[in-house]
Amino acid sequence: MLPRKAAASAIAPICPFGISIGNHITAIPSVPGLATLEIDSQAAAQAYCDLIVDQVRGVLPETVVKGIEEQLSGAWSGFLEEGKGDASCLGPLAGLEKQREQYKAAVDALANKTSTRLVLVARAQQATLREVARTHEELAAVGFQHQYLVINGILPRTETGNDPLAAAIHERERTALNAIPEALKALPCDELMLWPGDANGQRRCR
Repeated sequence: MLPRKAAASAIAPICPFGISIGNHITAIPSVPGLATLEIDSQAAAQAYCDLIVDQVRGVLPETVVKGIEEQLSGAWSGFLEEGKGDASCLGPLAGLEKQREQYKAAVDALANKTSTRLVLVARAQQATLREVARTHEELAAVGFQHQYLVINGILPRTETGNDPLAAAIHERERTALNAIPEALKALPCDELMLWPGDANGQRRCR
């Protein structure tokens, strides 16, 4: 699964398997058992919130609807556990409770280290590593404790030659890696060197 933060980071145009990847599960014919799914996480979350709110708008008091909107943007479970709303809310709230159970089941499956490996991918850049550290802490806070880190696209020293720009990039990357955020130091980590060419096709992806 490849969550993404913005359309600019879409991987569909650079899919290494030569097929289109979008917001639906797509099997990879050349790799039995492998399927892909590209998720625009922010758009998907907003669409889900809108769906839930639309179901209760006009049925519940507007103050309750606003409370649901607030909880969907934060601690949803607390709203249901505190039982906010009067008796007329029981039906819609029961529907939300079912959705919460599905959400919890999904989170539990993703947090299960025997069935899911959560891999954080970053470049050897200070800003990127800080963002990944923040993501790591947020995911750990909701139960995703078993995480792995991949530092991708590192420029090898052997490729710098007499090129001062390449040497500067290499030194900048080493400086960033030497100052890796404390939150990431305990994670299992792989470093992948910059690939001299396109990473297209099953053989190269291996």
